[in-house]
Amino acid sequence: MLVECCVAALLLATSATIVLLLGTTSAMLVNGAVAEDVVHRTLVSQNATLHGQACRSDAASESRALRHRYEVSADDAPTAGGRQEQLRVQWRESALHASAVKMREHRVHGAASCE
Repeated sequence: MLVECCVAALLLATSATIVLLLGTTSAMLVNGAVAEDVVHRTLVSQNATLHGQACRSDAASESRALRHRYEVSADDAPTAGGRQEQLRVQWRESALHASAVKMREHRVHGAASCE
């Protein structure tokens, strides 16, 4: 009887650990997918602005919070034939993850020519 209880407790602990690992991995994948969506949506709006101001001769920098978890930074500068931009999005990993305060980052580069 004691052996059966120990085996049952071991199986329960193992299955709980597997479920927790699957939940953590799923949460990290969802966070990554949502962050990619935020990056691409922000890039579309920033790209329209970049192309509209391709002939400006000054550099610009902007930083703003988005959806309470994301920090979006855009830096654009003039080049010989137009402008180039670097878009950076930072976000916190899932609260289910062991290091919940760790920040993740994604960078995208774009360019526009002055006509």
